[in-house]
Parts: sequence; structure tokens; C-alpha cells
Amino acid sequence: MKSIDEKIAAKYARALFESFELEQLDNVEKALESFCSVWSEAASVREILLNPAVLASEKRTALLEIGERVAQDAGVEPADNFARFLVVIDENSRLAGVSEIAKSFSALLRQLRQELDITIISAQELDSDEQSRIEKTVRSASTGLSQIKWEVDASLIGGVVVRCGDRELDGSVYGAIQTARSALLG
Repeated sequence: MKSIDEKIAAKYARALFESFELEQLDNVEKALESFCSVWSEAASVREILLNPAVLASEKRTALLEIGERVAQDAGVEPADNFARFLVVIDENSRLAGVSEIAKSFSALLRQLRQELDITIISAQELDSDEQSRIEKTVRSASTGLSQIKWEVDASLIGGVVVRCGDRELDGSVYGAIQTARSALLG
């Protein structure tokens, strides 16, 4: 199953984002997540919708029906706008990338809410007290924090690296060694 490029997914997500009123965006996100669940769990639906032998009109009918159902269940109004979006991404051969579009849509929504996703990477698994202490420090230093993702990378030797978007705060032993090395070698 061929996926799509992140930039292309972002363009489709932006189009969907801009086609609904602000108060509907949470519901649209739920509908998109529901459709992604159907897409990933129902192989028969995926096979039919990706099969080039199936008539475009049949695919359109199926997508409109599924799209309206998940949109209505999520409280999206108007539900047919969401369903038509699914038809458009299918007509442009982008339906296989619906999961990437959903991720981009969720990122736009987090950005609208001014929420941050932070990744904290440590050299070893941290116990719950250490995680709690670090999380408290990070939350006090930022506003709009949505979630913290924890990772382990033994190459850090010790300490932690905190990533938020394109910014990185390196408090690792490895980072300190690299900084010292660069300073010494000029």
C-alpha cells in the first residue's frame, strides 16, 4: 500500500482544516480517526477502494456512505463535506495516505490550541519518580503542553535530551562530550 509524502499530506490536511468552522474541528478530527480505523482494520474495504478494476462511481458511492456515517457519528456538520473530502483524496490517488493526512490534521489542531508535543530521551529507562520530576519541570517551563513522549537511547551515556518541534535541549553526557570536542578542535 503506497503512502504519501508528508508535505502532500499537510496540504490535504490544511484543505480539510480550512473547509470547516472552528467549532467543528474536534469533531472532524474524530471522524478522520474513525475513518483511519476502518481503513486500517477492514482489509476488504481497503482492497475494494484501492482496486483499479472497481468503477470510480462505485468507489465514490462507498466513500460517501462510509464518510457520512463516520462524520455523523463524530458529530460533524455538514457530514457530507467530510465525505466529499474522502472522495477528493481518492480521486487524486491519495486515499492510501489517509493516516498521514490525519496526523497532519491533528498537528494543525494542536498548533491551533497552542499545544506542544515534547519528546524526552534518556540514556536509560527512568523510573516513575524521575519521569514525574522531569515532567513537572517541563510543564512549569511551558504553556499548552499536550503530551510527553519518553524514549531511551543508550548512546547518550547519561542525562536527557528534550525535543520540542525543531528545537532541542541537549543535557546528555554525549552532547557535552561533542561540545567539548568541537571547542577543542576549533
